[in-house]
Amino acid sequence: MRRNPFDGVSIGQSTNDERRVFVDRAVISKVLETCPNWQWRTVVALARFGGLRCSSEVALLKLNDIHWDADRFTITSPKTKRYGKATRIVPLFPELRPFLDEAFAMAETGGTWVIPMLDGKPSKNLGTTFKKIIHRAGVDAWSKPFQNLRSSRQTELERKSPTHVTCAWLGNTPRVAHKHYLTLTDEDFDAAVESETGDWLGMQPPAGPRTGAHEKTRVAQNIRENASFSEVVDILENVRVTGTGFERRPFPLGNSHIE
Repeated sequence: MRRNPFDGVSIGQSTNDERRVFVDRAVISKVLETCPNWQWRTVVALARFGGLRCSSEVALLKLNDIHWDADRFTITSPKTKRYGKATRIVPLFPELRPFLDEAFAMAETGGTWVIPMLDGKPSKNLGTTFKKIIHRAGVDAWSKPFQNLRSSRQTELERKSPTHVTCAWLGNTPRVAHKHYLTLTDEDFDAAVESETGDWLGMQPPAGPRTGAHEKTRVAQNIRENASFSEVVDILENVRVTGTGFERRPFPLGNSHIE
């Protein structure tokens, strides 16, 4: 019998959740402050707040792709071009606008590219320098630096917009987004438990005076643990509903009728 040459060789998984990281606003602010110049600030902002692929989509972004009057910009994507979607339209997100304003202010007359140092070359490697910037910022380094900026943006957008909308903006599919991009964050846990009353649905009680139902709940809470059946009957039978709640009234226990 022939031996399988691949026996004992482990097959890696196509996804690794341990390498998926949500880069929050506090961390990215420190990184932006550490960037050496406006071009690097714009690169990081485009990846984190615009969700662009870096460096391919960032390198190909032109000054005339920014449609200020429509609050949108056009992204050219080599990756999705093979699927017949060479470009996509993305909102000019408020977080991104200051960085693009700075890029326009710094642009040379007759310039073409938003990031001149990339010179429209989508294959330039920015990873090594970016890791150094992260290190100088004094924050914990994260794996896949640019991809996790992009996935962090999609995770944020999903909280406000449906999946098909965020995928149209980021240029991927719902299947890819759920498999490679969307990340569970501490904010998701915080939102799930936020409640002034401790109600598991997070619903606040209606405003207004206490009703009979509220008073009944209070009376029930006063019944001691392990109370006997006769004690429970005595408490509940000796109250009546009024306009402001429950008040006691004498009912002989022998006249009570329980179904």
